This record gives sequence, C-alpha cells and structure tokens, in this order.
Amino acid sequence: MLKVDSGERIPVTGLVLVGRDPALTENTLGARTVSIIDVSVSKTHLSLRPSGDGVEVTDRGSTNGTVVIHDGATRRLKAWEPVLAPVGAMIRFGDRSALVRRG
Repeated sequence: MLKVDSGERIPVTGLVLVGRDPALTENTLGARTVSIIDVSVSKTHLSLRPSGDGVEVTDRGSTNGTVVIHDGATRRLKAWEPVLAPVGAMIRFGDRSALVRRG
C-alpha cells in the first residue's frame, strides 16, 4: 500500500497507474487508475505492482521524474525501468511523495 502526502491510501493489489489523468492502454487494460491532481504530475506518471515486500515502481516517461528513497539512498528512475521500492521507502513523483507501507 502507498500512503500519499495528501493522506490518501492507495492499495497495490495489482497493476496501478498513477497520474493527473492516467490512461489505460492495450498493455494495461484492467489496471486500476489513481488521479493525483497536481501540475507537477504527468498524465500517466508511474505504474505500481505488488512485489514481495514492497512495490515495483516504473516511471512511464514522466516530465518531472520519479525517485525512490530508501535507507539514505536516492535512486532516480530511468523511464520504463522497474525498480523495487521496499516497505518504508519514499517515492517522489513530480512535487508529490508517497510512503510504501504494509496493507
């Protein structure tokens, strides 16, 4: 699960697309979409999938980027390269952030 800086909780039980107005494609049919109304967030900014003890995060070619911060290390994601964000990690996307938590 993610807890967004707005207080919103996003369950990650399958593929989730996050952005200002996330769009489903042929490859993402059936995904859950979550809108974050913020000009720093791209239309479809990132995707999330459950993965072991955290979530797999993929920047979907966003304008302002996605960063995973965990154990003092900061990793800027390359577009379309999935990265594990373990429980306790912070995900920054545009000017927003979310904490990876247990459900």
